[in-house]
Amino acid sequence: MGDNIITASRFVDEVNHNVNLYNAFNLATYSRAAYYYDESAEEVFKRIGTSRNNYTGNNSLEDVMKSKLGEGSDINVNSVSVQEKRKIDEETGREVTYYEYGENGESANSDSETSSFINSVVQKNPAETGNQSALDSADALKVADMISKEQRSSLFFLVFMENI
Repeated sequence: MGDNIITASRFVDEVNHNVNLYNAFNLATYSRAAYYYDESAEEVFKRIGTSRNNYTGNNSLEDVMKSKLGEGSDINVNSVSVQEKRKIDEETGREVTYYEYGENGESANSDSETSSFINSVVQKNPAETGNQSALDSADALKVADMISKEQRSSLFFLVFMENI
């Protein structure tokens, strides 16, 4: 550090007694871990189905990976349409038109069997023609596949890194 060469045998002692080296080491390694414990991280962990506490003294990496990654995924697919609604404005007493996004029926869950999942996605994507419905459904399935891969990849990384 600087003009000093710190040998491997002295490194731990030097880190414990040299404030500048400690700060540099902390900045290069553990300082980013603070983001692992903030509220946003907790929300992400919850959303993808994990936490920072997956391991106990009674399970192995294989046990945790099986329980967290398992089969399938928790991706739900549904189409959304704009719905026109009306209400009475309390201040003016006049009828006001407003728009909300609403889901088209029950969502299709990818934990179901493949053919029923695909058929359910097709039913959630009505269109004027069968071809357009098929294209819309294919697009929805492509997005679901991409999201599933991203979530499973993130979950795998977090479960694996927690063990380390």
